[in-house]
Amino acid sequence: MTPRFSLIISTLNRTWQLERFLKHLREQSCQDFECIIVDQNKDQRLAPIINEYKQHFTLIHMHSEQGISLGRNTGCAASRGKYLAFPDDDCWYGPDQLQIVDAYLRDNPEIDFLTGRTIDARGITSLGKFDKKAGAVTRENIFERGNTNTFFLRRQVAGAISFDESIGLGPQSKWGSGEETDYLFQALAAGFNLYYDPDLTVYHDEPILEYNEAAIKRGYSYGRGMGRVMKMNGYPFRLYLAKLFRQGGGMVVALIKRDFNRFKYHRAVLKGRLEGWQSKDA
Repeated sequence: MTPRFSLIISTLNRTWQLERFLKHLREQSCQDFECIIVDQNKDQRLAPIINEYKQHFTLIHMHSEQGISLGRNTGCAASRGKYLAFPDDDCWYGPDQLQIVDAYLRDNPEIDFLTGRTIDARGITSLGKFDKKAGAVTRENIFERGNTNTFFLRRQVAGAISFDESIGLGPQSKWGSGEETDYLFQALAAGFNLYYDPDLTVYHDEPILEYNEAAIKRGYSYGRGMGRVMKMNGYPFRLYLAKLFRQGGGMVVALIKRDFNRFKYHRAVLKGRLEGWQSKDA
């Protein structure tokens, strides 16, 4: 029997976070799903977790080489669900997450691809800034209306596009992010109807709690990926400039407050976006 949902997780170097996600899956009010775990670890650290949760729901354990986009494509090829989702291994769902999405897509058959926003355990928006208004995802608002954790798409969308394996975390990529936005760009170019609703939320902790060296490196890497995806998809230059000015504004505010680590963070993001846009590979 075809499951309603295929939940595809590409995972590396995480255990308790993945177990948290699976625990919340077991508590879902809608149990009509398959969970596909694409394991990119070289050891057997996930074996106890897999053995525990495969007793409670359909859990498919696969392996692939490292690379988040490769992992998602590998899992997608093995999926059978009517709807597909690509949750991170460190996010988690509320108890009615799948039931809410199922009803949403049933009631709105014209929507091919549904997105939302991420929040932390306190209900505060995480992983960037999101549009406060619901509406269609377009090339102009694409960066404010979607995050991979909140992607829920019909099978025909996944059959027409794929994640670019040269983008995103992984040894084969020099672009630390951007694969999710490129996926949205592909879906728009293929003619699908994408819709964003900020009331559709998925839990994910905010990774940048302080502007330390790790945050600065992350900002630079993600900035490079964002710049590349903008250029390769013909993102409007005026909007690209606006995003550069935003980082410049962040630098000015940080200097005024004498928050030098925050200044370094915004400078790293700005540098990354410039390099990504200007790269001859883009």
